[in-house]
Amino acid sequence: MNPVNPIIPLILLIIILLAIKLSDFFFKTKLNDVKHLAIDGLRGYLAVFVFFHHGAIWYYYAKNEGWNNPPSNLFNHFGQTSVLLFFMITGFLFYSKLINSYKGSIDWLRLYVSRFLRITPLFLLAFLFMFIIVLIASGFKITEAPASLLKNIFIWLSFGIIDMPDLNNVPDTRLIIACVSWSLVYEWLFYFSLPLIALILFRIKTGWKVILLSVAGLTFVLLNSSLDILNLISFIGGIAGAFIYKTGKLNNFANSIFGSMVAAGCLVCAVVLFSTPYALVPLILLSVFFILIANGTSLFGLLHLNISRILGQISYTIYLMHGILLYVTFTFILKADHTPIEHWAIVSIISIFLIVICRIIYIYYEAPLFGLTSKYTEIIRKKLS
Repeated sequence: MNPVNPIIPLILLIIILLAIKLSDFFFKTKLNDVKHLAIDGLRGYLAVFVFFHHGAIWYYYAKNEGWNNPPSNLFNHFGQTSVLLFFMITGFLFYSKLINSYKGSIDWLRLYVSRFLRITPLFLLAFLFMFIIVLIASGFKITEAPASLLKNIFIWLSFGIIDMPDLNNVPDTRLIIACVSWSLVYEWLFYFSLPLIALILFRIKTGWKVILLSVAGLTFVLLNSSLDILNLISFIGGIAGAFIYKTGKLNNFANSIFGSMVAAGCLVCAVVLFSTPYALVPLILLSVFFILIANGTSLFGLLHLNISRILGQISYTIYLMHGILLYVTFTFILKADHTPIEHWAIVSIISIFLIVICRIIYIYYEAPLFGLTSKYTEIIRKKLS
């Protein structure tokens, strides 16, 4: 069996959707009231595709072939394209805020509190799990100089801005979370740039303290990160989608069956014709795909389904937690060399545990903390005033 057979992700996706449906009997997830249903549904599939990408990488990594992209356009796009589309989602949502606030004002404090509570609590939980695994791998012994270990922990707690070092001399520590934290630096860079963009391009009232925070944040990111220009360019697809959405001229077409056909066609062409999305033509194809989704295309209704939206709500949890389950399984539990069928059978079982664990984390940890945005915004506002 080909270890990157295209039928594999279809089977895994069916298993994951069944796990979502069956777990509804035990975990009731309240659907968020969102404006862009298709984007809400898209998020979940993107996170699951990243899981498939790393599932394929683990097959080859377990055979000592290194942590490299899988030899398959499809499985390679599962990782790279999904992250680029995540960047487009960010660009769309936050530029929509700027467009809607033109010459007005934005509650910057609430925006940054919401971003902090969205990103950092789950990252801290993932880091805690990762550090426990590091201790287990080290036999619960401190093998690194305490000062160096403490320094490296603080680097990890930059929440993806600074490149992640090994901890306690455990080689390739970042593989425990499948290296996914690299993408967070682009999110932070985008968030820190918003006040300057708001002031200069949208003439939005922005206080000097917010501008100072923006400049300090941008400086910190730029001095401590190596950025890929193509990752930054991908945000443009989302930004273009925000401007087009504001005009309303694409809504009718995007919501038609022809809109779904064109979107699906662009996505298929990008995946089939190009081995990577990091080139001009596939980026354009993916941008057209996303612009249609942002303007209402649901891919024949798929992205509007409740099961898709539940998957979307736990997408960030899936994104940060799937690597931990893969690492624990293939490093501590089932270390033997596996055939392709055995490997993907194991990954299918992992996928069920992943959905259950992520729903628990979302319901009892992530959602309640994110729900405190208003409370903490007012607390900080009162202290600042």
